[in-house]
Amino acid sequence: MSWLPIICQNTTEPPPSWEDLGGLSGELPECPYHGLSAFGEKDADFFFGREKFIADLVEAVNSKPLVPVVGASGSGKSSVVFAGLIPRLRSVRNVGIVSFRPGKNPFDAMAIALSKYCKSLVQGQTKASGETASRLAELEFEVNLRHDEKVLCYFLENIINSSGYQRLVLVADQFEELYTLAAQEERYSF
Repeated sequence: MSWLPIICQNTTEPPPSWEDLGGLSGELPECPYHGLSAFGEKDADFFFGREKFIADLVEAVNSKPLVPVVGASGSGKSSVVFAGLIPRLRSVRNVGIVSFRPGKNPFDAMAIALSKYCKSLVQGQTKASGETASRLAELEFEVNLRHDEKVLCYFLENIINSSGYQRLVLVADQFEELYTLAAQEERYSF
């Protein structure tokens, strides 16, 4: 592209358009730069530069039951998990991913996330129907999760058995919310 037509432009004529100068026309491609926003799964093609860390993370997730991703605020923890780790795990096709943010009510957040994978089991707990039934079932599931740790194991096993997954990875994004947003009683229960 040359700036010469602009520099030498006759001021009595309309200026050339960006397209006239050889610029992009039509719909612009998606910008790969997110500023301070986290990368998500859909951004995996734009996420690069942490291949070694992602490979180490995949290895850790495959060999350990609990893998915390710890770092300073804004260092890219969520991005590396959602745009790096999760797409790599999904490419295996026998790994299920359930993610949630604890917020001020971590049991509710986890119940909602898990119920998406096992709706028939969750809705089997209520006699209502429609959206109200769905939410009521999630709330009942939340109460059961809160009061009986075996319920979580039961649902995780059922998700794995009904889906054909060999493994299920539970991602608690922004886990610090458990300490910053949840009440002390909620935190201890969780």
